[in-house]
Amino acid sequence: MGVADATRQLATFQSGLKQLGANLGQIGQQMAQVGSRMSMGLTAPLLGIGVAAGKMSMDFRQSMQTIVGLVGKSQEQVDVWAKQLMDIGPQISRGPKELAEALYFVTSAGVATKDALDVVVQSGKAAAANPRWSIPSPDTARPRTEACG
Repeated sequence: MGVADATRQLATFQSGLKQLGANLGQIGQQMAQVGSRMSMGLTAPLLGIGVAAGKMSMDFRQSMQTIVGLVGKSQEQVDVWAKQLMDIGPQISRGPKELAEALYFVTSAGVATKDALDVVVQSGKAAAANPRWSIPSPDTARPRTEACG
């Protein structure tokens, strides 16, 4: 093998390395594009879930604060009820906001503090067992009171 052959083989090898580098660069760009698409396909829905959860949490807190502001129950009592509602909700297939609104309706109707949560829980259980029932709320009470005249 002479110097000319070695130079030619080195040139061929260098050309092959340049082509390999270009190919790896293209593969890297394609992988980055795929990663970006996957990130958008995964990140956007997760972000949406986070926003929805945050809104539901704020709605629940606002409903609970209505009991303090409009019904006049103590913040301490409402905080205890809030924790209990969060624990009870999954057991009776009712969302926290729905239960908080029911608790507002029950407490504003004058049900005693010691009995209010039990009324909401029993109503929630009845509504879970029979879809024709609903837990207390202004929307469910209005048709009944209007029907009575």
